[in-house]
Amino acid sequence: MQRHSELEPLGQVIRTYRQAAGYTQEEFAYESHLDRGFVGAVERAERNVGFRKIRQLLVGLGIDWRDFGAALQEIDRLPRRGADRLYRSHQDPED
Repeated sequence: MQRHSELEPLGQVIRTYRQAAGYTQEEFAYESHLDRGFVGAVERAERNVGFRKIRQLLVGLGIDWRDFGAALQEIDRLPRRGADRLYRSHQDPED
């Protein structure tokens, strides 16, 4: 499949949060009630995602829309390798 650069921030945010949660793609897909191939395609910026699928992804990750939106805004400003900082910067200090 073809990669779409405008979808890369979404894929990076999903991958960053998934890895930080300790999920494999298969485990995360199960938690999100999605196919593993779909999750992989989203992370690789090969699939556009609608509202319902984004909601499923966020529920699977246990994050809310506010944190997700903030992460998308931040990742656009980070170098590609800087995405690992994302998860830590959006965690609740009480966790």
